[in-house]
Amino acid sequence: NKVRFLRSVLEAYGVRDKYLLNTELGILCGSSGEEAQCQEEAFQLTKAHYVAAANAAAAAEGLRANVWYSLLGWRGTGLVTGGLQPLPAYDALRFSARMLTGAAYVGALEQFEGVRGYEFARDGQRLWLLWALDGAEHTLDLPVLPSEVYDVFGGVLEPAQTLTISVAPVYIVFPPE
Repeated sequence: NKVRFLRSVLEAYGVRDKYLLNTELGILCGSSGEEAQCQEEAFQLTKAHYVAAANAAAAAEGLRANVWYSLLGWRGTGLVTGGLQPLPAYDALRFSARMLTGAAYVGALEQFEGVRGYEFARDGQRLWLLWALDGAEHTLDLPVLPSEVYDVFGGVLEPAQTLTISVAPVYIVFPPE
């Protein structure tokens, strides 16, 4: 919504063909990021899921960049530990870049209730990213059998024409038509 608002302001002032970028992406946790809940696996997975969803949304909105706030982070936003060991969000960011590089946004996937999704075209294939918005699991019947399915870290999932989608985003690659 912020991107659309900024574009409407630019348009109102006759500014066209100005590109936008997001320079500070992240999820804050606690007042310092040192709190127990910020160290738990649940927060680290939430951050990883957010990376995938935010990068897809940025690509869909045509942003030139979607920059994570900081490698070491602030208030839990880090992609690596103080010892520079990758956190789950780092792996999700790396895989998101791999999946979305060279991808062209096709449209929002709105046919599944309670599920958000984006469709991209890449290398002659359709690429979907789907996740549940409501915390529930949703069993979806896909239009065709996917050729590849991945979790946000690049872990290979079993391709099936019926998939269960949860809050954890899933990349779905369809064979060329």
